[in-house]
Amino acid sequence: MRMLKFVLILSIVLISAIGCEADRNNIDYREPYVGSFTFSSYAFSYLYWLDTTRYHDTIVFQGSIELDNEKDSVIIIKYRPPDSSYHLCGNVKVYKSEIEPFLGVNGSLSFPDIPPSCVIVSGQFYSTDSLHFSVNTESAGGRWGHVVSGARK
Repeated sequence: MRMLKFVLILSIVLISAIGCEADRNNIDYREPYVGSFTFSSYAFSYLYWLDTTRYHDTIVFQGSIELDNEKDSVIIIKYRPPDSSYHLCGNVKVYKSEIEPFLGVNGSLSFPDIPPSCVIVSGQFYSTDSLHFSVNTESAGGRWGHVVSGARK
C-alpha cells in the first residue's frame, strides 16, 4: 500500500512539473510590447496634381498597444483618436487611427498580407518601451500618411 501511495504521489508531481514546463514554453513574445503608450504623430498628404505636400498639426495621444488574440504575431497599435475612415487595400481596411501590423521577434513592424504598392509601413521598436513607425497609403490622386513616435507611459 505504501508503494502504491508513493507511485501515485510521484506520478502527480511529475505530471505537474511537465505541465509547468509546457506553460513556460508558451510565453507569447509579443507580451513585453503591450501596454499604455503616449504617441506623438503628424499627418501629411501629397496631391499629385498640385505637386504639393501638406503637413498637418502634431497630435499627442494616450493610446495603447494590444495583442490580437485571433492572429499570431499581430499587435494592435491605437496611436490616434478613433477615426472610422480608412483606405481600402484589396480587402483589408487600413484605418487612420490604428494599425494591426505583424510584429517580428526583433521588434520590426510590417504588413505581409498587404501589397507594398497599397500601403507602406516601416517601423521598429527600439526597445519594448519605445517605437517609431510611418504608415503611407497611395491612391490615384495622391498619398497620405502618418509619422509616429511612441513611448510607454
